[in-house]
Formats: sequence, structure tokens, C-alpha cells
Amino acid sequence: MSRLKKSNNKLFCEACREELSENASIIKRHVDSQKHKSGVEKIAKKKKRDLTLLDAMKNYDKEVHPKGEMLSDNQRAFRVRVLKTFLKADVPLQKMDHFRELLEEGGYRLTSVPTMRQLIPYVKKEEEEMIKGEISGHNISVIFDGTTRLAEALAIVVRFITADWEIKQRLVRFQLIAKSLKGDELARKIITVLAQQYNVQNSSLCAAMRDGASVNGAAMRTVKAVLPKVVDVYCFSHAIDGIGSDFNIPKLRRFLQLWNALFSHSPATRIAWKERMGISNEFYSPTSWWDPSFLASEITGGC
Repeated sequence: MSRLKKSNNKLFCEACREELSENASIIKRHVDSQKHKSGVEKIAKKKKRDLTLLDAMKNYDKEVHPKGEMLSDNQRAFRVRVLKTFLKADVPLQKMDHFRELLEEGGYRLTSVPTMRQLIPYVKKEEEEMIKGEISGHNISVIFDGTTRLAEALAIVVRFITADWEIKQRLVRFQLIAKSLKGDELARKIITVLAQQYNVQNSSLCAAMRDGASVNGAAMRTVKAVLPKVVDVYCFSHAIDGIGSDFNIPKLRRFLQLWNALFSHSPATRIAWKERMGISNEFYSPTSWWDPSFLASEITGGC
């Protein structure tokens, strides 16, 4: 299908989103171009995604009966796409009204922000089903850890290899919790998320990766009591990073203490560093939030 149509007495290509001359030779070159073929393919994929989305929404309707379930399929699919775009872009949904006029130019109406929020559980369920399909039939490993930097939080990630030998990772649980979990509680959470929520079979779970926090070690002892074949993998990065703590280098240790104190308490020092070096001095490791050795690794070039 060429995806050409008349709009305001002009020829418009829906696939490429541009106006065309009505000259026959120009139209032929345009339709034969790779850009146009790619555009047509994208529209076909979008329609396929929408059909999958609508089928999933009908199943969701039977369970929840959300507001707006009697709207047209295209109207509901539009609202879900808008919601998913806001979530992926990390834009607060309450800002939707600032975009409403622009988004509704396509002819479909949005609803109120509170009603849009009611679709979030559906989007979450859709993501879970997608991940289930991705990991089904694959051997997987699980990575888990918590942080108290901004709140008490737990993250669980699965890692697997596709048939094309691509390494994939998927976040399967991010949960803010009222208090730190004990080892057995954390183990139950991991097993429940994998087995009940994502249908991971015992034989498919090959390894679990974690750092040396005592609660993580206790959790792994419980996990291995239930799943003895799971390999307990202590984080190599943490192991290598921890080697330096056994070195007896008092002058370097004292230097780093003074260095950390200087940058922590002197804004003038931080400004002078940025002016001289062209970048700000880092305070938190991107992989270990409370790790002061990150500053040491920056000084020593990562050694």
C-alpha cells in the first residue's frame, strides 16, 4: 500500500509525513525510495502493535472494567500510547495538560490526568507479559540489591542470552519498602517474583549475582536451600574494588580522608576544580552509591 492520500487539495504521504508533487514521475520515485518503504513498514508494525495492545486491553477489561472501556479501540490505544510515552520519557503525568492541545491535533481526545493514571496498572501488566515472552525458554540469571541512598528500595534484574547471542537485561522488580528486608524475607521476594510473577522454572535459573552485604549473603543461603543448583556469584567488581581495603598504605589513606573532607565542605574547592579540569568532581559511584573508594579510583586512574 502506497499510503498516499489527498489532504487540503494536496497529495500527502502518511508513511513519510510529507507533501508531494502530483507529478507522476516524482510520485513513482518517492514510492520506490527506501525512505518510503521504511515508513510503510513502520506503519505496518505500529498497526500490529496496536492489535496486540487492544487484545491485551480486552483481557484487562474482563478483570478490572476500567473507565473508558466502551470507547473506540483507536481512542483507547491512543491514550495508552500517550501514557507509555510520558512514562518512558520520565515526564510527570500532571504535565500532560501542557501538551494536550498538541497531542489532540490528531483527532483523538485525552482524558483527565487521574483517569489516565488508572491505566498505569495495565501498562505495568503489559510490560510484565512482554518480559515473560522474552525470557520464556531461556536460562536466566538474577541480579539483586537494595539501596538506602534516597529511600529503602529493592531492585531485581534478570539477565539472559537470546538465540542470536545477545546479552539482555530486564528490570523485573523495583519496590520501595517501609524497612530493610531480612535475608529470608529477601529470598522469598526473589523466588516469588521469578516463579509466580514471571513463570521462571527452577531448572531455568542458573545463577544469582549480588554484592557482599550480609543480608544478600543470607538471602542466597536461603535461595540455595530451595534451589541448590543455582550458582552464587559474588560481584567481581565489588571483589576487585575491595582488594584495596586490605592494603596498608597509611599516607594514601590519610590523603584520601583529607581529599574527601576538602571537596565535601568547600564549595570554593569544587568550583576551582571544575574551572581547572573542565568537569565536576564526583561524589557518588554510579554503581555503588555510598562507596568512598570511587574518589580513590578516580585519582589512581581506576587501579
